[in-house]
Amino acid sequence: MAAFIFPDDQRYWVPFARRMRSTRPATDGKCSFVGLPPGDYRIAAVTDVESGEWMDSEFLRQLLPASLSVRLLAGQPAQQDIRVR
Repeated sequence: MAAFIFPDDQRYWVPFARRMRSTRPATDGKCSFVGLPPGDYRIAAVTDVESGEWMDSEFLRQLLPASLSVRLLAGQPAQQDIRVR
């Protein structure tokens, strides 16, 4: 399984953008993303994904219906619970 965070604004959906991250959850299911600029993001978890596939804009479009919206504010941590079905 992998978790992804990516900006709402599709102009930033470019490979290696500073507003996009992926991570694998720890054994307790928790994961974190650090160093993201403030803004509106989408977060999603996927059980089967190829390495680097998350940087493809078409893949991100497919994640939109299953993703959750999160707003990151400067200097404030955010927490979001998600479930994988």
